[in-house]
Amino acid sequence: MSPMINPRPAEKIIRAYEIKSPHGKGIFYITNFGVYIETRRYGLVLDISFDEICSYLNTKRAFRIEWRGSTGRLHYEFVVNTPRQVFETFAAANKEFAWCFKKDALIKIS
Repeated sequence: MSPMINPRPAEKIIRAYEIKSPHGKGIFYITNFGVYIETRRYGLVLDISFDEICSYLNTKRAFRIEWRGSTGRLHYEFVVNTPRQVFETFAAANKEFAWCFKKDALIKIS
């Protein structure tokens, strides 16, 4: 399956994982700006940046992302073979995003 995602300028895919989601089998992409989920059946089902995500966690077999929407708190959970590895990759990418965002904000303020 070739990626259907349309990355933003300067956005790079850090890692991709095969998943089983409520929308079927697909790929979870972690980029330097956020995450995408695309499934074989529905195509792109989630495109969310790190600044919109309010929490994330992993369980024994699943990974969950939560964000605030207009109707309240929303979430998307999917099964992955390596939830701990997904968590660590996600956390590192999110931390790098936050550091770059903070650095850019400090440069603009100066």
